[in-house]
Amino acid sequence: MSLVKYAGLSLIALSSSMANAGGWEAGTLDTSLLYSEGSTLNVSTASLSPSHKATTYLKFDNTQGTNRSVLGDESRTSIAGKFDIGSFSVGLTQYKSGSIQLGGGAKTAVGWIPDADATLTSTSVITKYGVGDYYDILAGITMNSLGSTEVSTVLGTYNVSPKTSTGYVLGGAYSAPAIALRVEALYQPKSKISTDTSFTETVVPTGNPAAPTFADAVAFTALGAVTYAAAGGVNAVQTEASFTSTLSRPEMLTLNFQTGVAEDTLVFGSVHQATWSDAQIFVDTVSAVSEITTAFTDTTAYTIGVGRKISDSLALSASFKSESGSGATSTSLFTVSNGSQGISLGGSYKFDNIEVRAGYNYTRLGAVTVSTLANGAGTVQAVYDSNSVSAVGASVTVNF
Repeated sequence: MSLVKYAGLSLIALSSSMANAGGWEAGTLDTSLLYSEGSTLNVSTASLSPSHKATTYLKFDNTQGTNRSVLGDESRTSIAGKFDIGSFSVGLTQYKSGSIQLGGGAKTAVGWIPDADATLTSTSVITKYGVGDYYDILAGITMNSLGSTEVSTVLGTYNVSPKTSTGYVLGGAYSAPAIALRVEALYQPKSKISTDTSFTETVVPTGNPAAPTFADAVAFTALGAVTYAAAGGVNAVQTEASFTSTLSRPEMLTLNFQTGVAEDTLVFGSVHQATWSDAQIFVDTVSAVSEITTAFTDTTAYTIGVGRKISDSLALSASFKSESGSGATSTSLFTVSNGSQGISLGGSYKFDNIEVRAGYNYTRLGAVTVSTLANGAGTVQAVYDSNSVSAVGASVTVNF
């Protein structure tokens, strides 16, 4: 049985949830081109459209608002190439690996949910070396590039400078082409980014005490009222003009597999684990009130699907993905969902040396309540329920 390539693989990878409950992962490393024949170039793009609202949320004046749209539309593009040198296959891929896109209204003093614009782009160079007829060894390096980032809370705006870090990738694969079997394991260690950050205190709206300026030692109580605190104390909003923020890609372990189950029919899937509990975002402002610390939890995502070759040119696929969440309650305003479940449908058409793919993904996001105290106690700051994300994507692959 010849190896059947299933449709929509890169589109499924691009259509990861916009609202990852565990961390801020936007896409995962795709090594599928390393197993293609000859030299290959691929370009993929996906457009994500969320239907995501805080059904209730705490406004700046501590009254309750309803139906605040928190996530906006987003696009994700990746490019990958592969060529062979003797027994080695060399692959290069660039993709959006991390994203935080929030429009909660904190910057304009609408509510307590933050506004955020953060993007992480990963560029990986990976080599594959065949050992005998069935085994492959994979190794490579990854450069993680954080773009200019802005985060706004009710306290003020944090501007994070661009920065780059490097990490490595290790893996191995077993293949049995006669039955279209391939099992691949990939390991990526934690990659930490430390970068300079500046902070500008918020301008308090009319009706509150006079608008503060930098180093006024203004502090917010748990419910948003403004009080004055001793300069330099732990309750001061800010005591330094600049400081260091740390962001990380977590340690990740991924298992990819596929196998033929009938003529021209393939079952495929993956298990992806990310240790987000050890990859928190920490903005150290030297102030207990204004510092930012996330509450990410470890996640495991499972994907299972089936691909069917309809003709020499046409193939179709369908898959289901489930990702664990962090629980029905949270104390972090950066948490906007609790796990997810999604379906993907894809198709590919090949003519000459060109293959065109298209796919659709629909993901339901788990409900979560964000409050000032653990287990839903204290003041409720946001409730997210009945939210979803839809995505459409396309890719073009050229073999040389």
